[in-house]
Amino acid sequence: FVDGDKIGSWGTCLNLVLAYQQQGNIAQAEHYAQQAIALYPAEDKDPILERVGLVLGENAATDHYFAEEDFNEKNYTAIQVKNLSNHYLRQNQPYHALLLQSQMYPFEKIEKNAGQLALTYIDQQDYPLAEQVFEVMQVLSPENCLSKIGKDYVQSLKNGKAPEKSDLIQLLDSLLSVSELKLMLHMAMVYAFEGVVETVLERLESQGAHYYAALRRALLEQQKGEIRSAIRRLEGLIKEDETRLEAHIQLGNILLGEGDFVSAEKIFNIACQLSGADWYAYYGYALSLAGQDQLEQAKYALSFAGRLSSGHPMVVDLMNLILAQEAQPAEHMTIQ
Repeated sequence: FVDGDKIGSWGTCLNLVLAYQQQGNIAQAEHYAQQAIALYPAEDKDPILERVGLVLGENAATDHYFAEEDFNEKNYTAIQVKNLSNHYLRQNQPYHALLLQSQMYPFEKIEKNAGQLALTYIDQQDYPLAEQVFEVMQVLSPENCLSKIGKDYVQSLKNGKAPEKSDLIQLLDSLLSVSELKLMLHMAMVYAFEGVVETVLERLESQGAHYYAALRRALLEQQKGEIRSAIRRLEGLIKEDETRLEAHIQLGNILLGEGDFVSAEKIFNIACQLSGADWYAYYGYALSLAGQDQLEQAKYALSFAGRLSSGHPMVVDLMNLILAQEAQPAEHMTIQ
């Protein structure tokens, strides 16, 4: 779990958290979790809090650290804002997270964070959380295009009614920020407005968003059945920057769809290492393991996904599928 200079300090406590949790002694696990947090030497406690959260989930062991009254409302530090806003996000409270961030950061940064967060929620079909994001954006900037377009988009997804293509074309000239263009691209791709898609991709590339545009071009190739082209594009992005999570996740999803569970396992394993707090990385890892009938390991990975996603329906459904398969061990598991 930990090694080196961590032994005898916060690392030892973290090992004890895991040991007592596996024994079912939650009281002792929480005790050592608090010790690990207290002994962690960096001012930014978020890395240790994420690791504790992976073992115990969000509970009393860490909640006391985030008590709002512990923070001076007029003198937040950047690290305090990061830790508390991440806590809000893990609790599915993006409204509070973004409102807190707005006390320290300029609106342009908040808009970028909000836009990416909203698209993540939309992809996961967490429409109420996406609405929270757009609501807080409207509070922070009532005339902001992102919030207006976003709220209409979520409503169209919920109602199953596509917007008019002419309306999107008319909106294009009013979109200035990369976040607004990303949202427009998402809409155009969902509703297969090809001309709009290409126009927005070109505008994103002209504004320097080459990585994001490449991800979307790979997704378009995947949708058209051009799988090898999509894989090559994503492998190129990973080679350019191995530290970014998005291309790994997208490539892992393609490999799962192709039934190449061994390669998908390797990619999602890297994704888990790149971002210990991304529930989907652990979910994809669990899927790849389950596809190889490594059900016990899949359940273990899925337990992390569940703790990070507050019991997302996709995680619950996969766990139920694995449990059902374990009851019929003679049959090979089929991943849908």
